[in-house]
Amino acid sequence: MLSSPTAVVFDWDSTLADNWGSFTLVMNKTYAAFGMPTRTEADYRAVAARSAREVFPEIFGDQAAHAHEIFYREFTALHLSKLRPMQGAESLLAHLQKADILLSIVSNKSGEFLRREVEHLLWTDKFHRIVGANDAASDKPSAEPMTLALEGGGVPANKQVWYVGDTALDMQFAHNAGCRAVLVNAERRDLADFADYPPDMVVDSCDALIDHLRT
Repeated sequence: MLSSPTAVVFDWDSTLADNWGSFTLVMNKTYAAFGMPTRTEADYRAVAARSAREVFPEIFGDQAAHAHEIFYREFTALHLSKLRPMQGAESLLAHLQKADILLSIVSNKSGEFLRREVEHLLWTDKFHRIVGANDAASDKPSAEPMTLALEGGGVPANKQVWYVGDTALDMQFAHNAGCRAVLVNAERRDLADFADYPPDMVVDSCDALIDHLRT
C-alpha cells in the first residue's frame, strides 16, 4: 500500500474525463478530408496517448500541418459537445481537496483545448496547474511537464507525488519524473503492456482509488 501523497497529478482523457466521442468524430473528419478511411474509437484509443505534434507527421507526412489545421478547426467547434466526467472523478477530486493535497493535470492534449474542457466541467479552481501539450519544451513521457505542473506548489517531484493515468505512456512518464505511477481504469487494460514501466498501484476506477485513500 502506498503512503498518502503530498500531490496528485492527473492525466486527463480516460482518467478524469471521457471525450472519446468528440475525438473520434473530429479525427474521422480529418481523415476524410484527405480521402483516408475512417477509424473506430478503439483505433484512436491505441495511439492517443501521444501528442498530435508527434503522431500527425507519421499519419499525414508532409501534409501534417494542413491536417492539424483541419483538426484544430473541427475540434474547436465540437470538443465540448460530448465531454463528460469519468465515473467517480468529481468525488475523487473533492476527497483530495478536503485532504489539502496539491492537484495538477498533465496531458498530451493541446493546452488550449485541455483548459477549455476543465473549465467546461467547472473544475479549473481545483487544480494548481493545468499542463497540456506544447506548454512545456517537450511533452509526456518527458519529465518536463511534471516540473511545470508542480512549479510554485512547494512540492518537489518525488515518490510522495502520484501520477494517475490510464496508459503505458502515463506510467513511463511517472517513472521518468521520479513519481509514483498509479494506473486507473485498469479493467480494460492488459497489464502485460506495462512490463517496461510497471505501475506502483493498479485500481479499476476513480471510486476504487477513493477507497484506497480512505484505508
